[in-house]
Amino acid sequence: MLEAMLEGIEYLMVNNPMGKVLKFIYALRDEAAAGNVKVLIPVDPITMDIRDLALLERECEVLIPKAEGRINGKGRDRDLNSTQGIHSPTG
Repeated sequence: MLEAMLEGIEYLMVNNPMGKVLKFIYALRDEAAAGNVKVLIPVDPITMDIRDLALLERECEVLIPKAEGRINGKGRDRDLNSTQGIHSPTG
């Protein structure tokens, strides 16, 4: 089985209505299944509206990596400056 990655889904969502993005994902999913290809779509849940994330999760198999800095498996407990060692009060 081949694997492919679609990066930048957040960019597509900012510049297109969610319905259009979902139609693209449906078409991509169908083409991938026909070609025996697995498509990975990395998403940072913090960057998305919770309703849009739920719609996306409904259409895809969700894989949550073992990651440090997660609260109850959702989101990060660090702010955007975490690469500089600056953490939010909860971090």
